[in-house]
Amino acid sequence: MTDGETLFLVLALLYLSDCLLWIRNQSVAFVSPWRRTWHTAFGNWFLGNERGSLFILNPLPVGQIFLADLPPISLSTTGVCDFNPQSLFRLARAPRPIRECTFDQMNNCRTDGAYLLINHERFAKCATAAQAQMLADVINETRAGNLSERKTMVRDYFARQFDLKAATATLDSFRNLTRPVRSLCFTFFLFLFVATPVLVNIYGLLRLILPLIIATVGFALIIAVEFFLAHRTLYRARSTERITDVIKMVLCPPVAIRVSDLLGKHLLSDYSPVVLATLFPGKATDAFTRNYLRDLQHPLAYDVTGPEVAQIVSEATAMQLELCLEYLKRNTSSEAGALDVPPAQNADSAFYCPRCHGQFLRSSGDCPDCPGVGLRAFAESHDSRTGD
Repeated sequence: MTDGETLFLVLALLYLSDCLLWIRNQSVAFVSPWRRTWHTAFGNWFLGNERGSLFILNPLPVGQIFLADLPPISLSTTGVCDFNPQSLFRLARAPRPIRECTFDQMNNCRTDGAYLLINHERFAKCATAAQAQMLADVINETRAGNLSERKTMVRDYFARQFDLKAATATLDSFRNLTRPVRSLCFTFFLFLFVATPVLVNIYGLLRLILPLIIATVGFALIIAVEFFLAHRTLYRARSTERITDVIKMVLCPPVAIRVSDLLGKHLLSDYSPVVLATLFPGKATDAFTRNYLRDLQHPLAYDVTGPEVAQIVSEATAMQLELCLEYLKRNTSSEAGALDVPPAQNADSAFYCPRCHGQFLRSSGDCPDCPGVGLRAFAESHDSRTGD
């Protein structure tokens, strides 16, 4: 292998490593590989573990990806627990003890990077340091109020996740800010992985090494400046993250090609996934909304370790479901059919699962694929709808 081929291989490997994205099990990725249709991606067991998995992005810098990060906690008017019952359509959940902390037991709440600390102990690991700080601020504000004030504060916290107007404004700002840098990134990609190999093959690496270094660093510097300005507008408080990413681009120029992903992947992560499904419509995202609503209404079974945990989880889930249904009624038509009884696949189908819509000849109590979700009879569902 020649020096030129070795250099090209190193640059390609550095760039491809940046095309891998870690998706938590409680995150949803809205992906458009070719900027045409949108689909959703979740953590899976094939390329990961019980915490998340790797997702392979389109190697060409033309796609888009946005993440919706569910919080790792449940919040109610009485306290918090380190458990979120939403499983995002997985058929199983690894058993683990659930910790809770009521506001009466809580002395302080702060963060350590992506960790949420309560009473000086690590309580939950969040998707990002920004999410951890946001949750700490909400918890501190809520515990400072009385019981009636807490109810309003908790509802406001969940309501902000369904603010379509704010999410749309943020997305529009992002698109306007990143339009020039996206063109620069695509040009840099063509230069680095198309033009450079051709020129080196014609003229040789030794004759071109200095001009190529100057051009490569020049591209990286221009993109880094554009990134810095856009990042400062979108994430003004995250100065450390901004400086770290700029240094990476200067020291490793191929990283600069994926600037759009760096700026966009956590742009809308604080909003509910159903809001992102509205912003990025398509058949896949419509199906996701219906499944998400059923998953929220019929969560998988979990081990209740105490009455406080049950109360915290049930209160948080009920409030999210209420706000989700209100949002869908205002903004989409998904709610109308999301919770309907599925049509029977054949005349022998007598029972169905309200969560996964699997159909069965006889009832065995709970759905075999959805632990804790009881099967329902088609006839009973029809009678209840007729009575209504």
